[in-house]
Amino acid sequence: MNAPHVLDDLEPLIYVVEYLLRGCLPWGHLVGSQDYSALSELQESWVPEEPSLREFFRYTRDRQEDDPVDYKRLRELLFRASEPDE
Repeated sequence: MNAPHVLDDLEPLIYVVEYLLRGCLPWGHLVGSQDYSALSELQESWVPEEPSLREFFRYTRDRQEDDPVDYKRLRELLFRASEPDE
């Protein structure tokens, strides 16, 4: 078993932000069901619609464990995602 890494926490953070911004997650209808394969499949194939969250998401998925994490960039992406649409 691998040791926990900071990247393990960044992807779920995107799920939380997506939920706060949209009020739901694409797999919300599966919560409480026993269909774990469908839930896992939806989570693996899902990409956020909001461009800043999408960039954050891809950043976390593309990183290797020994790559340094650019927290400043990630923070800016989160702030950008939380700004109201004009």
